[in-house]
Amino acid sequence: MANIKYFFVGVLLVFGVFFISEWSTDSGYFRSKFSKISFSNETALVSNSVRESRLGDGCLLVYLDVGANIGIHTRFLFEPEKYPKVKHIHDIFNNNFGKTRDKRDICSFGFEPNPAHIKRNKQLEQQYANMGWKYTHIYAGASDHDGNLTFWHRGDKNKNEWGFGMVKVHGTDTPEVVPLVRLSQWIKHHISERKLPQSVHGEYDESTLKEGRVVMKMDIEGSEVYVLPDMMYSGVFCSTIYHSFGEFHAWAVSEKRNGAENDRGKLEFKDKDDFSAFLDVLSNKGLKSLLPANCKGIFEDFDSEEYLFDGMEWPDHAATNTSKA
Repeated sequence: MANIKYFFVGVLLVFGVFFISEWSTDSGYFRSKFSKISFSNETALVSNSVRESRLGDGCLLVYLDVGANIGIHTRFLFEPEKYPKVKHIHDIFNNNFGKTRDKRDICSFGFEPNPAHIKRNKQLEQQYANMGWKYTHIYAGASDHDGNLTFWHRGDKNKNEWGFGMVKVHGTDTPEVVPLVRLSQWIKHHISERKLPQSVHGEYDESTLKEGRVVMKMDIEGSEVYVLPDMMYSGVFCSTIYHSFGEFHAWAVSEKRNGAENDRGKLEFKDKDDFSAFLDVLSNKGLKSLLPANCKGIFEDFDSEEYLFDGMEWPDHAATNTSKA
């Protein structure tokens, strides 16, 4: 009888060693088998990679202020009653975001690389956060690649440094190295791939609730001729942007750059008509050549420098969340 006991113990030990060996060399196989029996939910949680959160998560309506300066265009959106002179911009917001929108459904992102405007943009962030509104300052210049680049202060503080950019204009301009972000990929990651909210505060049509809406302003002192094509040919413009408006800078396009951007200053235009033809190809015919069946985006050559220094009081808690221009 004792011999039989030892025999079975030996068999069990051999099986145990074999099982442990197989588990360590092919644990995925055994886990997959056992998961079908009793651990399927736990296994799914382990095997699926955790999704990285996006800055745009929970945002139904998105405004991208590319070249934000002090963030005044974001105030046009959230506090339209204070800025009656920019009627066309109000029309753009109303046509894309709806007149019955609620400010709590909006996220605004301001791209501004000028360190002179960091304090003001952070103040705007905090003031809006106190109201339950979402504004995020992105301290970076928009480009078609990530990295760093020398921008130039032109001594135009009397215009709130609206000319801060990568082209050196005067001998007295002073350099400032700033971070760059590839705008097309930032938008793809944080906006195109965002999770839309499960519930909203305003009233919207079915299409807006299903897809969300994105409006962009671009005023980046000549860099638009590199950033816009990158957005177009990467597919981001057509898949994500509904309405974009901004200013083209003919004078900056053909100026020689400095340093790493030296080879950029090769575009030359004979006259205004030649430049207008270039813009038409870039912002009109170019878009139509990409995805004519489903390209959402349009680009409008329009900008406003009204309320350059703002001058309006910060919002108080008596302000409503509905938007009425």
